[in-house]
This record gives sequence, C-alpha cells and structure tokens, in this order.
Amino acid sequence: MLAIVTVSEVGILILAAIAMTFVGGIPFGFLIGWIHGIDVRKAGSGNIGATNVGRLCGRFWGVLTLLLDAAKGFVPCLVIAPWLGARLVPGVPHAEVVMQVVFGMGAIFGHMFPVYLKFKGGKGIATAAGVFLAAAPWALLCAFLAWLIFTAVTRYVSIGSIASVIALAGGQAITDPEAFRNRFGVTLFAIGTAVIAIWKHRGNILRLIQGTEPKIKLGQKKPADEPGGAA
Repeated sequence: MLAIVTVSEVGILILAAIAMTFVGGIPFGFLIGWIHGIDVRKAGSGNIGATNVGRLCGRFWGVLTLLLDAAKGFVPCLVIAPWLGARLVPGVPHAEVVMQVVFGMGAIFGHMFPVYLKFKGGKGIATAAGVFLAAAPWALLCAFLAWLIFTAVTRYVSIGSIASVIALAGGQAITDPEAFRNRFGVTLFAIGTAVIAIWKHRGNILRLIQGTEPKIKLGQKKPADEPGGAA
C-alpha cells in the first residue's frame, strides 16, 4: 500500500534540516584557534577545519578539531535521526534513512556555511565523514582508504580529500546491497556530497594547477602562512 506523506511530515523534515545546520555550524576549529589567540580565518589557509588548525595550533588541536567536526555529523545521525524518523514521520517510506539523510545534509551544509561565522565555513570533509560513519560505514571505509593512499603518494591533503569523496560515492554504490533500492537516498546523498566537496576545493585545485599547493612535509613543521589543506 502506497504511503501518503502529509504536509506536517514534510514540515518536520524541513525543520530537522534547519535545526541541524545550527549543530553543524558550531565552529570548533574557530573556537580552538580563539583559545590560542589566533583567528584561523585570517591565518594559514584561512580555513576553520582540522588541517589549518593543526598547522596553526599544533597536531593535537588539529586532531581534536577533526574529531569534534566529525561528531557533529556522527552522533545526531546515529542516535537521534533514526529515532525521530520512526516516530515523527511514519508516513515517509524508509523514514529512518530519510531522517539520516536530512540530518546529514543539515550538518554538512551548516559546517560549510555556519550562521555563527557569517556563512564562511570549512570544506565539510570531517563532518561528512561523521555522517557517513553513521549512515554508510563501508562507503566511509572506501573513502578513508582512498584518502590515505592518495595523500601518502602525492603528499597533498587536498588530493586525498578529493579522492576520498569520489570513493565515498563509488563505495556506497558498490558496497550497499540496497544502494539503488531502499537506501537510494543515501546513494544520492553520497554523490551530492562528493560534488559539493569538490566544488569547495576549487581553490586547492587551482593551486595544484599553478603548482603552489603545499605538500605534507613529514617530520617538519609547516610555516603558518602556507595555503591549502582540506577539512
């Protein structure tokens, strides 16, 4: 029997997405930089993500930023979204999956365009990782392996990040048996995330073409004024 989606259920989904933009927009990288007396938006690459924070404040703080940004997507999508979907939008087919996608979209969009920082945020890679760790862990594993391989081989974090989102979309299509049926929304979400993430890396792509994108220098501390990075 065909499910009938009510106007109120659509309204709940829209409100859920809006609410998650405020959660995703929490600028942990900016706050950690502020604690250190640094405005990360005006130093290094100008990005509020983990790569720039680690460069400016130290590796520990970069890792902490990465974990906190990922948690913005992981915790709501794993714990809250399925519970709300089953209870608030029962008329929506596969409501738990739909609510995860809605939460994930809100979290990633909020990180990239945070209302708290006049809509100037990060590239969304860490937050997307948290979302897909909850919604599609095998696809995320494909993305992580791609990031690890391409970053290690090229020594460019940006190339690793771009490769990871492409692998995320491909991994979701290949590893999820329901990728083109009941969980097609997650597959579309993975593809959309890849497209947006690549667009957010357009500056890095230009620097790669120009030969000015900095490489990872293992065992050496990067100057704080180097551009680049992805998070």
